[in-house]
This record gives sequence, C-alpha cells and structure tokens, in this order.
Amino acid sequence: MELLSFDTTRMQSLESAQFINRFLKNYKKKYPNPSTDVQFEEIYAELAQKAPVYVNSVKQTRAKVESLFIIELDLKRRQKTSTVFWAIKVYTHTDDPLEKKSFTALKSLIDEFYDLKKPNLESRTLSIDILIANLSSPRYLPHCQLLGLEKHIDHLETANEAFKTTFNVRASLTIKEERLDSAALRLDIFRTYKDMCEYVELMAKRKRGPFYEEVLKIINYGREYYGTLVAKRKGVAKARNKKNLEQEQSKE
Repeated sequence: MELLSFDTTRMQSLESAQFINRFLKNYKKKYPNPSTDVQFEEIYAELAQKAPVYVNSVKQTRAKVESLFIIELDLKRRQKTSTVFWAIKVYTHTDDPLEKKSFTALKSLIDEFYDLKKPNLESRTLSIDILIANLSSPRYLPHCQLLGLEKHIDHLETANEAFKTTFNVRASLTIKEERLDSAALRLDIFRTYKDMCEYVELMAKRKRGPFYEEVLKIINYGREYYGTLVAKRKGVAKARNKKNLEQEQSKE
C-alpha cells in the first residue's frame, strides 16, 4: 500500500484545519490507546499538540473576514433605515389631510431615533429593534399602511436580522488574544503531517505489522476525500473560465 498523492497546499484554510482534525479524530476512533511505536507516538503527539493552535489561527483569520462582512451588513441596514425615513419625508408637503396626519405622527416618531448614527453597533441594533416594533405597533401601523411603508419596513427588518445573526455568531467565537500567523502555523503543522505520512508509508512497505497499513488507510481516506473536493472546485473554476473566454470571443 502506498500513500495517495495529494497536494495539501491546494486546500483552503478552513479545509486544511478540518483535514488535520479529521485524521486525528479518525485515528483516535480506531486506536483510542497509544501504540507501542514510540517514534510514531512522538510524531502523532506533536501533530495533535499543534492542531488546536492552528485551528485557532484559522478562526482568527475567518473572524477578520466576518468583521468586514459585519460592516457591510451594518451599512445595508442603515441604508434601509434611511429608505424608511425618506419614504416618510416624501409626504412633507402633501395636501391630503389623512396623509398629513400620518406624516406628522411618523415624523414625530423617527425624530426620536437620533442615536442611529452613533458608532456603537449594539446601541444601533437596539434602536432599530425599537423603531421596527413601534412602526409595527397598533399605534403607528395604520399610518405606515396609509403611506405604503410596509415593504420598506420589511426590508429593514430583514437587513437588521441578517446583521444580528452574523454579529452574534462572530461575538460568540472564542479567539485567543495573541496574534497568530496562520500561514507559518500551516507550514509547520503540515511539515509534521508529512513526516508522519512518510514514516507510516515506510513502515507499511517494510511489512512491520498491520498497524501501519491501517493507519495508512486512515491517512489515505482523508487525502482522497479532500483531493476530490479540491479537484471538483478546480473543475468548476476551469469550466467557468472556459465559458467566460467563449463569451468574450463571441463578442469580438
């Protein structure tokens, strides 16, 4: 049995962390107790020790991306809030008595929400929640319906909920205070992984017992799974690029 060929550098960061964890989990499931091979156990222990640190570094990188996404979601809900306000202000000079009454009531309400421009995200979230609740209340809903604001309020609520969901998930992530160099940690842990694979393959080839063949099967299982995943992604990208090229050529 031989080690399956697989370029681990082709995996995305999150995939690479899952790749290592999958091997550790599958190995422990098969062999819950340490083996009698001291050299293998040393390499395995080193890999298991490095894994949590690398996973945290990947989470840290992911959190940075999510932070940028949160800023975009916050901007979107602020835009939806402005849309609601402008939709109300459209009726500033209406001559219709009913519309004038509804405008006056709603204008008085939105004037209370001066803190929506504050930089504090939690404060803005609370204010938007209260604003939506008021606009949907029996006191103000008839005015909103008369001025045709329901669609804009629904869009605001959707944007606000999208922000809260992502913000809450981001806030619940437990990430270490120190800055972690994910790229360097990845090189380091996969160097250890490579040492382990080569050692297991060598011992399996020398017929040193069924243990090494079984461990090699576990290793190859992960390499085959993620190798297929990477290949599919590459195939999709290649097909997309080919399609774009054909479209460009057809325009010429």
